[in-house]
Amino acid sequence: MAGRDDATAGHSGARALLEHYPNGTLSILDDAGHALLHEHPDRVADLLVDWLSRTA
Repeated sequence: MAGRDDATAGHSGARALLEHYPNGTLSILDDAGHALLHEHPDRVADLLVDWLSRTA
């Protein structure tokens, strides 16, 4: 997960990691910066639950 408005780390680095992890997934959250858990806790929880259900 990455925030589209992350001024600290950006989201391009997270996108580049997908080249190294072909089974990886990436979610870029609009209207989010570096503190995803604080900015959008419900959205992060939903994405984690979804990911865990697909990897079980």
